[in-house]
Amino acid sequence: MILFINILLFVLGFAVVTKSSIAYIDKKSLFHKKVFYLFLILHFGIAFFHWYWSLENGRDTVSFYNKVFLAQGWLDFFHPGSKFISFLIYPIVKLGVSYFILFFMFSVISFYGFLNYFRLLNSHIKNKSQQLLYFLFLLPSFQFWSAPISKDSLVFFLMSVLLIYLKKSNYLMLMLIFIAIGFIRPHIVVMLIFAFVLILLLEKKLDKKNLFLAVLGFIIGGYVMFKFIRLSSFSFEAIQIKLEQFNNYSIKSGNSHIDLFTTSYAERIFALLFRPLFIDASTVFQFFASVENIIVLLTLAYLFVKHKLRFRSISIEAKYSLIVSVLLLLLISTYIYNLGLGSRMRLMIYPYLIYGLCLAIEEKNVYEEKAN
Repeated sequence: MILFINILLFVLGFAVVTKSSIAYIDKKSLFHKKVFYLFLILHFGIAFFHWYWSLENGRDTVSFYNKVFLAQGWLDFFHPGSKFISFLIYPIVKLGVSYFILFFMFSVISFYGFLNYFRLLNSHIKNKSQQLLYFLFLLPSFQFWSAPISKDSLVFFLMSVLLIYLKKSNYLMLMLIFIAIGFIRPHIVVMLIFAFVLILLLEKKLDKKNLFLAVLGFIIGGYVMFKFIRLSSFSFEAIQIKLEQFNNYSIKSGNSHIDLFTTSYAERIFALLFRPLFIDASTVFQFFASVENIIVLLTLAYLFVKHKLRFRSISIEAKYSLIVSVLLLLLISTYIYNLGLGSRMRLMIYPYLIYGLCLAIEEKNVYEEKAN
């Protein structure tokens, strides 16, 4: 029976990916077809590699599975953060689903995250600048960190769904997605809510209703953040103690430590976006990450020099995406304590940045055409 369940889930996963892929490439241009075929190979090829690598090195992914496998109480895992992933996979693991099949299921979920971004951007990719940004979705590190049994895979998918319902102005679904992300990564949803509040204030007149929503949003967001990071109080000393805990944990847990007390905030922002570079690379993974980071750095530098974007004239979707990416960058840079964490967290930042820039470039070109 257990073998049948595992085979059935694999066949179902393969079938839905195949059906969705065929539906997506139908009537698409040769460019989009080539990019999608390459994505399919990279995504599931790297997912398989990550599964094999995780058997010896994937401490977090294997831990999620083993904890649930040995556990007896489902509701024991009903808590925000890492435990919530265990809560979600509990009934699946208890049915006898193997670690490999569960890993495959998460890679299918992240596949739909990428597919959502492709669908959102498909009609907007009209010039070489946008194509350069679009190619960044093929970065191997995106496939690597979006594939496993992790919080990042689910948040990546949910953030792509969020953009779909933002475009549709479906505020009920936005609220439900905020709640779902809040259970997985509370600090991420705080930035998503803050960005939404800022969009309300930017798009409408600052009347009493919007001012109330803004204040309420910041209060709720601040409270969630306070509870998540478990500060003993709102004081400089409490923040200092928490940063020391992050710093000490990083020293013990990896060889890519970023000292929170000897590096500046600007250095950590750069580290989050573009490190490791070759001078930082001490492992094979870091060497390949350095190649990626050079590509991203040169691409963004080229685009920002070539295009002078007009923030006021872009759509609400573009504004929201760019604001979220900036807020997440500023937040995560306060506590980024090693390069591995930075590589994972880019999965929350870069897709929104890519999406927002693609829209902004298109809308800038339309604005200039009308002006001429």
